[in-house]
Amino acid sequence: MKNYTPLLSLCLVLACAAFSACAAGADDDGCTSSAECDSGQVCISGECVRSSRPGGDTGNTNDTGGSLDVGIDTAVGDTGVVPDTGNDTGTGDDTGTTGCTTSSDCPVGQSCTNGTCAPNSTTCTVDSQCFTGACCVDGTCIVQQGGCGGSQGAACTLPQGEVFSDEGEYYCILLEGTTNSLLYKKCTEVFFDPACPANTYCSSASDGTNDIDFCAPAECTTTGATGTSQCGGDTCILLRNNTGTCFPAGNLSPGASCDTGATDAAGTCSANHFCQTDTQGTTTGTCRQFCDVWGSGGQCPGGQACDLFNSAQGICAPAIGGSNGDTCSSTGSLCTDGVGCFAFSDGDYCVDYCRRNAGDCSGFDEQCNWNIFLGTSEFGLCLPSQCLFDSDCTEPGETCHDDGVCAQLCSTAAGCAGTNYQCIDGVCKPPSN
Repeated sequence: MKNYTPLLSLCLVLACAAFSACAAGADDDGCTSSAECDSGQVCISGECVRSSRPGGDTGNTNDTGGSLDVGIDTAVGDTGVVPDTGNDTGTGDDTGTTGCTTSSDCPVGQSCTNGTCAPNSTTCTVDSQCFTGACCVDGTCIVQQGGCGGSQGAACTLPQGEVFSDEGEYYCILLEGTTNSLLYKKCTEVFFDPACPANTYCSSASDGTNDIDFCAPAECTTTGATGTSQCGGDTCILLRNNTGTCFPAGNLSPGASCDTGATDAAGTCSANHFCQTDTQGTTTGTCRQFCDVWGSGGQCPGGQACDLFNSAQGICAPAIGGSNGDTCSSTGSLCTDGVGCFAFSDGDYCVDYCRRNAGDCSGFDEQCNWNIFLGTSEFGLCLPSQCLFDSDCTEPGETCHDDGVCAQLCSTAAGCAGTNYQCIDGVCKPPSN
C-alpha cells in the first residue's frame, strides 16, 4: 500500500481551513476502518475524521484504499472508490502502480513493463526504451519537437525572442530571410557530414553567442553557368549528393592573385572560380576555375588539368603530364585530369582518383581503395586489391571488405579499436599525427 503520510498532513490542514474546525467533526471513538465512522468521515490513524473531499460526495465511506482522497473526484460523484491519480490502479486498493498494455497508457515519465507502469530510466540505446513521447538521443531520453525519426524541415515553435532552440537530434531555427521556424538535423562535419539527409549539407551558423552546426537545404545543384544562375550570379560549390552552397562572386579575373580571407567584391574571384592556395597554412592563392573531375576532361586552360577539390567537384590546377601508371617526379602534383602523383615504396607514380562504389577504376586487378586517405572515405585511389582475407589486414579492428579494402566501419569513434581513432564517413581513421 502506498505511503500517503505527507499528503495526509496537507489534506488535514486543507480540511480544517475548509470546514472551520477539524476536532469538532471527529468521532471520539477509535476505528479500524472507514466503515466504522459516521457518514462523511474516514478512518485515519485509528480516528474518525471528516473527509476533505470538496462537493460531489455521496457520503459513501466504503473506501478501502486506506488513503485520503486528495480532492480529485470522479466525474459523476464520488462512489467511495479512490480515483486514479496516475500512480494507482484506480480500484480503491492502491498498489502504487498503474495497469497498462502499452506505454501510451502510462503517465509521462513512465513506461509499460509486464503490464505495469513504472518510472523509466533516462538512459537508453533505442527510442522504445524511453517514456511515452520521448526519444533516445545520444543515450538519453528527451522530448523533442517533431517526435522521433525523420523530421527535417518540419514546422516547430521557438521561445519568444529566440532564433533557435535545441530539440535533441534537431535544432528549431528561424533562418535569415524566412518567416517560419523549421527543424534542421544536427551535424558535426561542416560541409561534408554524411549524416545529413539528401539535398542538404552541414552548415554552420551563429546568433552572436552560440555556434551551431545543422543540415541546411541545398542552395544549388551543379557548377558552371547553371550553378551560377541558381546562385543568382554567385558561385555554386558542390559538396555531396548533388547539393551545393552559394559562395559570393567578386571581380578578380581567372589567374589573379587573391586572399582567402577577402570579403569584398574587389578581393574575391569571379563566378565559378575559387581562391585556391598552393601552400597549406597560407591565405594567399590564385583564382582558379571549377571543373568536373569525374567528367571527360579538357575543361581547364592550357597547362592546367582538373584536380580533386572534393568528392563532388574539381578545380583547375597546373599539371605536370603523365597518365595512370606512369612514373612521376613531383609527389603531390597533378599529372592530368583526375590523376595525381603519389609516392610508393618502389617510386612515384601517377594514379587515378576514384569514388567509393562508383566503378571509376578500369585497370587490371585495380580496385578503389577508399580507405587510403586519413580525412575521408568518399574517394580514394585506383590500386591493386589490398586483401582477400581478414588476416591480410594489419590495422586494429579492420576486416577485408568485398572490394578488397581493409577497413573498420563505425558509427561513432567509441566503436573504433585503435587508440585515438576517429570515425570519419563511417570508417575508423587513425590520428593524423
